[in-house]
Amino acid sequence: MMPFPLSHLFCTAKADSDRGPGVRMETRPDSITFITSNSPNSGKVESGKAVGAALTIPRTKFTALPFTSIGSQSKEVLYGARGAGIFQLDHKIVLSSKTSTGTSLSSSAVRKGAGVLATVMAVHSLPGTGTKLTGMANSAGGLELEAMYKIAEGTMANTTITATPSGDKLAFAGKLGLEMAGSGIHFKGTATMEPEPLLTMTWGTGTGNLQLGADVTFSTARAALSAQEGAVLAKQGADGSSLQAGPAALAARATGALLGGIGRWTAAVGWTQNDHQVALSVSDVAGSGSALSAKLAYAVQMAEGVKLGAEAVRELPLSGPWGAPLPITYSLGMAAKVSSLLAAADVTRDQVSQVLDEKLPKEGDALADDRSTSGFGARNANAKKGIAEGSKQHEAAGVSPTALVKVRLDSRGTMQALYSDKLLTLKGTGTGVQVTCVVDINMLQAMAKPPRVGITLELV
Repeated sequence: MMPFPLSHLFCTAKADSDRGPGVRMETRPDSITFITSNSPNSGKVESGKAVGAALTIPRTKFTALPFTSIGSQSKEVLYGARGAGIFQLDHKIVLSSKTSTGTSLSSSAVRKGAGVLATVMAVHSLPGTGTKLTGMANSAGGLELEAMYKIAEGTMANTTITATPSGDKLAFAGKLGLEMAGSGIHFKGTATMEPEPLLTMTWGTGTGNLQLGADVTFSTARAALSAQEGAVLAKQGADGSSLQAGPAALAARATGALLGGIGRWTAAVGWTQNDHQVALSVSDVAGSGSALSAKLAYAVQMAEGVKLGAEAVRELPLSGPWGAPLPITYSLGMAAKVSSLLAAADVTRDQVSQVLDEKLPKEGDALADDRSTSGFGARNANAKKGIAEGSKQHEAAGVSPTALVKVRLDSRGTMQALYSDKLLTLKGTGTGVQVTCVVDINMLQAMAKPPRVGITLELV
C-alpha cells in the first residue's frame, strides 16, 4: 500500500472523495477507510489493519474527565460518595419514590444537634428535550429551584434560584451555570446573579493515563478593588510624573484585578493505570494567600471488591519561618464488598419475606392451631423451597447480595468504621431498606470521650 499524509486521518469528506493521487477515502460513522486507486473495490478490510489495498481506522470517541475525577478513588474510600458509603454521623432517614409520570421524589430528615432538618426534593425530566427540573424545600424555610437544559451535544446550562429566611423576609439569590464536556477539555463554571458576581470555574484535561485540572473562584468585587489600588500605586512614576493614563497604569490595573480577584484555588495532576491511581494537588483553600496545602493521594484495587486508599496532607506557609516543623496528616482507609448479614446467615431476603407473609394471619384463615399443617416448621420448609426462585428474583430486580464495609484511620487518632447493607426487600420488587451504620472513635481519648454513632435508613 502506498503511503498517504497523516492529515487524511483528521479531515472530513464525503464518501468516495478523492484524497490525492492514488488514494481515496470512505467515511462511516464508526470508521474511516483509505483505499488505493489501483484496486478501489478489492482488498479485504480489517479494523486497524491493511490487507491488500485498504486500511480501516475505527473512530474512537474520547471525552475529557471532569476535575473532580482526579484522585476520586481515594476520596471514595476515605470520605465516601453517594453509593460508595458516606461517613454520616448525624442520624438520617431518607425516603425515595418515583411517580408514574417519571418524577423522582425524595424526602429526608437529619438530626442536627437538638433539632431536625427535614428536606423534600422533586426531580422531573422533560422527555425529548434534555431538560431537567429540580425543586427543593426544607423545614428551615429555604427554597431552591433549578432548571438544567441541554444546549448542544456535551454542553449543559443551568439556572438556580434560592430563597433563604432573613429575619421576617426571604433573601433571594440566583446562579447561572455552564458545563462543557469535549474531547480535549472538560469545563464547568458558575456565576452568581449579582452586580459583582462571584465566579467558580473548573477545568479538566489529559491524555492517556495523565490528567490535569484546576479549580478557581474569582471575585469580581475584589478584582475591582485591587484594580483601583493598582491604579493608585501607578499614578506616580520615578520622576513624579503621572502615569494614570499610560500603559503602566493599565498594566497595573490588569495585574491587580487578575491577582486580587482570585480566591481559593486548587491545581491537581493525576495518573491512573490499571488498578492504581495517584494524585497530587496544591491548593489555597482559605483564599488568603498566607499558606498552601499540598496533598498526595493514592488508591489501589487490591482484589475483587477490595480497595485501599491513602493520603498525606501538609500545610506550606508562605510567610513566617520556613524552618519551622510542619505536621503532616496521614489517612488510611479500606473499602470492601462482603456478603450481607442475611447471606452470611444462610438466609435470603426472600426467605424472610416469605416467612413473614406466612406468619401473618390472612383474611379468612381458620383460627384453629393445626400444627401438622400450619406450624412454623411447615412454614419454614415451604420457605426453603423458594430459595432458588428467590435468588432469581433478586437478580432480575437488580438487588445486590453484598454489603459495604469501610474502615478509616488518621494520624489524629480518629478511627471510623462503616457498614452498609440492604437488609429488607419488599417481596417481588427491588425496593428495600438500606441501613448504614457509622462509628467514630477517638483512639487517643477513648476513655474520656464515648464513640459517636450515626445511623442512616434509606428506602431505595
